[in-house]
Amino acid sequence: MFLDEIATMPIYLQTRLLRVLDDRKIRRLGEIKERPIDVRIVAATNQPLKELIRRGDFREDLYHRLNVYQIRVPCLKEHISDIPLLTHHILEGLNRRTGQEKGMTDQAISLLSGYAFPGNVRELENIIESAYHFTEESMIPMEDITWRLDAQPVEGRQTLTPAESVVEDLVGGRVGFWSAVRDPFLQRDLSRDEVREIISTGLSACNGRYRQVVEYFNLPDRDYKRFLAFLSNHNCKVDFRRFRKSTWK
Repeated sequence: MFLDEIATMPIYLQTRLLRVLDDRKIRRLGEIKERPIDVRIVAATNQPLKELIRRGDFREDLYHRLNVYQIRVPCLKEHISDIPLLTHHILEGLNRRTGQEKGMTDQAISLLSGYAFPGNVRELENIIESAYHFTEESMIPMEDITWRLDAQPVEGRQTLTPAESVVEDLVGGRVGFWSAVRDPFLQRDLSRDEVREIISTGLSACNGRYRQVVEYFNLPDRDYKRFLAFLSNHNCKVDFRRFRKSTWK
């Protein structure tokens, strides 16, 4: 069973789903007898579930019940270098379907590569297909792409600081804390202030709780003491108290 956009499920339904996953039984509407089920659940979301858990909008026990095997699909803006390859692949599919032989100019592909794509690959497909059917030329020109782009280009977005970039990679599971923070710091590629900025970002997201920062940065629980020792030994520890919120439950 595929559950798309699991983050939008109301809390009361989350409770029922958790019970089904634990008991492996259901009761059909109007029946009094429970029936055993043999089902595999695949869930998807485009929202940060850990943040929803902290806000009380998603059950933590359901998260851990579902999070047996996690596959993270990066958004298109995180692998912009693949856009030329994806563009050619989409064009090949359109050519097979229509029996035509159309391509795209280098200038048009370069323009696509500078776009943020809030709609991800589906938006890329729609833009290319729209231009493909409306152009009469064998090579889709840049002009037929320009007016179809309705969001800010990548170059127009705020550039991430080195610390912000590291945090994004840590939270996304693309890098590990020891290789992306400790090692560069010891090699003087990251400054003490940058390490503190990384820790401050984590504390801000975790309501000042260092133990939750460990989970937030995708570190195993066993690394908690090692994590604190590294920060203390190198004067990188940040006062957690200013990140505590009185409304935290």
